[in-house]
Amino acid sequence: MFKLKSFSREAKLLNPLKNFEAESKIIEYRTNPLTGRVGCILLKDSERPFDEMIYTSDEESIKKLVEESREKCFFCPDKVEEVTPKFPEEIFPEGRVKVGETTLFPNLFPYCEFSVIAVLTKKHYLNLEEFTPNIFVDGFKAIKRFAEKIVQIDSLTKHIVVGLQYLPPAGSSIIHPHMQAMLTKVPLGVLKEIIEASKRYYRRHSSNYWKDLVNFEKENGERYIGNIGNVEWITPFTPVSEYEVLGVVKEKSSFLELDEEDFKSLAEGICKILKFFSQKKFSCFQFTLDSGSINQKLEYFWVNLRVTARPGLRQFYVNDSWFMPYLVRQPIINLAPEELAKTLRGYF
Repeated sequence: MFKLKSFSREAKLLNPLKNFEAESKIIEYRTNPLTGRVGCILLKDSERPFDEMIYTSDEESIKKLVEESREKCFFCPDKVEEVTPKFPEEIFPEGRVKVGETTLFPNLFPYCEFSVIAVLTKKHYLNLEEFTPNIFVDGFKAIKRFAEKIVQIDSLTKHIVVGLQYLPPAGSSIIHPHMQAMLTKVPLGVLKEIIEASKRYYRRHSSNYWKDLVNFEKENGERYIGNIGNVEWITPFTPVSEYEVLGVVKEKSSFLELDEEDFKSLAEGICKILKFFSQKKFSCFQFTLDSGSINQKLEYFWVNLRVTARPGLRQFYVNDSWFMPYLVRQPIINLAPEELAKTLRGYF
């Protein structure tokens, strides 16, 4: 039932770095088993120092940014209560949602009808190994409290996107650690494609794709990383970004079904991945959590979270969103997910 499809092609050239010796590069084209999209994996070492060239950060650049941004940061404790928006009284009479160190409030420049920001900690900057599971757990809990309230007052709201981007190369205009969530009537972006593809798979095979994926990867072993609580961690067969890791929450189709133990399992996995990133001298990352409809149980979908590294912070950094992944929407991956999984197992 569950099959992975791929084929390889060869690029031939005369390498000027090796006195124009004949050389071959092997590219594997992999088909995503859910969506049918094709990804490209450079199987043979491309000899591009892409870690150093793209993903590592310059410590002096980080230090300079932290100090220059601290005084005017809206999310630091001395300003967050004074200059961030509040919710209307009919949504939250207290104005903001607070869980632990997390403070959640409306986005001043909303991306949709219900767009919120969750400031995760009082600290202006954290290196990746300073993130703790509790930081993310409190953020998830604050967003869940908000989502539960919105579902009560607006029956048309059915979908949620939860995400985080850390530091400017990852897309963050404010470096202070924060998450965002968007609640909408319709599923946004690729989430719509994933939900519909999951439904088609269920109708075709009378089985949940995400369950079949986890079982296949655990049995196959090449891309399986490990288990934390109710979350299974793997590397995707067809990643859309370098250093992409996938966490699948078993038997839960909606963000609102997740309980504190699920949040802890996700948060612990994120922190293990960030430890790996930190030891590679990475500093920027993103994650997004995909949920099915938040007002019903879906037999064909399981909640999943994707974590990925982003370009490092330095004076002149190389953006990894060149025209192929950004406009053609064709990811080109230098590190095979099997190799990434092999390394990450030592952190789980």
